Amino acid sequence: MTIAIVAFDERPGVAVLLGALLIVCGGIALALESERPQHVRRLGIAFALLGAALFALRDNLVRHLSLDSDVPSMTAGAVMLAASLVVTSAIVAGARQRVVWPRVIVARWLVPGAFVGFSYIALFEAFYRGTVSIVSPIVATESLFGVAFSAWFLGRSEGVGRRVVAGALLVVSGAVLITAFR
Repeated sequence: MTIAIVAFDERPGVAVLLGALLIVCGGIALALESERPQHVRRLGIAFALLGAALFALRDNLVRHLSLDSDVPSMTAGAVMLAASLVVTSAIVAGARQRVVWPRVIVARWLVPGAFVGFSYIALFEAFYRGTVSIVSPIVATESLFGVAFSAWFLGRSEGVGRRVVAGALLVVSGAVLITAFR
């Protein structure tokens, strides 16, 4: 939202700003979970923050490029997915690690991959119709769904504690506020 305000002159209302603040506080609560599993390190948190910054940049670029475009959102989404495949392939090739393609593994990743594809279709459609200050915070509720699905599918191994639940509730409260007062 900061990029949208500074670079693209978006002017969200007070309720939208407050909702975004609640979402950020929820994200911070999730990141600062004291009962974090041992395998989560500071480097993982740093990569998560970098990922969040890259998502913010993506959101703003998609919105900015969609404003005066005759390109349908489906075409733009397909190009974006193709570009991400090229970037990922270049990184894998640069790492010089052998890529193994067992059918069982590929089959397992097809369903999550399809969900990623469908999520980008929905995301691009949203940005073609709404501002970054509305769409991005609502998309940020993915952390809530991530917590809920991890508790459901993975059970106690994810260590969902009070702080995680509080963070998820802050995220949802912010999204509800933004949706109600957009």
